Amino acid sequence: MKSGTKWLVRAVAVVLLAVGLAPWAEAQTIYVATNGAHDAGNNFDTWARAATNISEAVVLANTLGRNVLVSNGLYMVTNQLVITNAVKVQGFSTRGATVIAKGTGDMRLFNLSHSNAVVHTLTISNGYTTADGAGFYMTAGTISNVVVTHCNAYNSWNFGGGVYMSGGAVVDSEIKRCDNRGQYGGGSAVFMSAGEVRNVSIHDNGFGEDAHYGSVRMNGGTLRSCIVTNNRGYGTGGFYMQGASLVENCLVAGNTDTGNGESAVGGIRQAGGRLVHVTVVSNTAPAYTTAGGIYVTSGTITNCIAWGNRVGTLASDIPVNGDTCARYSTAPELTVANGNKNGDPLFTTVGGVAYQLSAASPCVDAGTNQAGIAYDLAGTNRVIDGNGDTVAIADMGCYEASTPAPGTLAVSIESLGATAGIAPLNVILKATPAGDNTTITWYGWDLDNNEDPELTGSNLGQIT
Repeated sequence: MKSGTKWLVRAVAVVLLAVGLAPWAEAQTIYVATNGAHDAGNNFDTWARAATNISEAVVLANTLGRNVLVSNGLYMVTNQLVITNAVKVQGFSTRGATVIAKGTGDMRLFNLSHSNAVVHTLTISNGYTTADGAGFYMTAGTISNVVVTHCNAYNSWNFGGGVYMSGGAVVDSEIKRCDNRGQYGGGSAVFMSAGEVRNVSIHDNGFGEDAHYGSVRMNGGTLRSCIVTNNRGYGTGGFYMQGASLVENCLVAGNTDTGNGESAVGGIRQAGGRLVHVTVVSNTAPAYTTAGGIYVTSGTITNCIAWGNRVGTLASDIPVNGDTCARYSTAPELTVANGNKNGDPLFTTVGGVAYQLSAASPCVDAGTNQAGIAYDLAGTNRVIDGNGDTVAIADMGCYEASTPAPGTLAVSIESLGATAGIAPLNVILKATPAGDNTTITWYGWDLDNNEDPELTGSNLGQIT
């Protein structure tokens, strides 16, 4: 009996640890619940005596250095929640079950300034302010597993409709339907000058106002393993980056510049910083404007893919400075040199995830290995031997292709040199096999697609 009792206690402890509540003994926690007794005399120290006003609970937590655990429900606040101490404010169950929203008046919702301040498992909604960062203003701390939605910094000089950050980290979260009217500021979802945004879905921002400079404006900091999709902006649809900014392992897709000036950019406006393992696809800008995909004036582009982006109805992926700034990347405008390619990346959808590389993609094992990058956007190991030649080389783009299954043979076709011009024009085509056996003894080239090869032979891997 005694042995069984000990194992039962241990099992309960494991369950508590799994939901993240074990470190919070009652004496160290301030509780918030919509049906609490709001017993301030006992410091809201049990669920029965829980605070009903989250603002009072956070003020007390800063004073006592305690954490705040918030039960499910909607909490309307009339003053921003300022965390100046090592305090964690956490929702009780899922991030959609506990919502903190602006009540009356114009105000920001959270302000974090301590390196150990944490906001976790909440939805933050309806911040509205003439200052920077309507949802969060942070110089330090961590936001994790949080939804930031319907927040708007609406003054012309403001930055960051959802989040303004000059330090700290936003991780494992979602930022959506936020806006910024900042004609001289920008970033409907995020403005950052330092810190890290990691594993965050940034989507559907910039729809309510003339949001300038995209969903994210970066003057510094790191955007890593993020999906930036379906955002709108005036001057830039996806994001704007400059300075020492780093964007790594990200997908930038389906963003739109709504501006009608010549400088409109659908995907990324790059005036500095580094793009590494970024896939930029299906972004658009109006006709007769600057770029659909990446408009780069300064900075570097490494192991990236820009494909299927448009200005009006015309293809526009990296229309200027690509050969100067890009290395080991793919876009139609790039010259085949310095590791760059200009052939179709041959995307495929695997497990419902689009823009992955097929086995025949010329982007497989075509990048250059980067120190410190161990995973791709999906969490797959990087690097993998994707073409079966026993040499593991990084792929281009945000997703790493898997090693071909035994018996697989895939062939990618790419054009070397000129792809368009005035006749007569020599075009060089190269076939690259991939799989566990890439010894090719016979080639057949069907140039007019009538199933009758015009050129056949054993040494025709490349033709002119």
